[in-house]
Amino acid sequence: MKALGAAGHLRRVRCLAGQGEQVRWASRTYWSRTARDDQW
Repeated sequence: MKALGAAGHLRRVRCLAGQGEQVRWASRTYWSRTARDDQW
């Protein structure tokens, strides 16, 4: 997983999820067949 992330195929994003007082951090993972750089 680390190698795929370093190569640009996996992108892990943390975002806030929830409503009102029930807010938590959630992680989303995006997969790309083509390697992408950070500016994409």
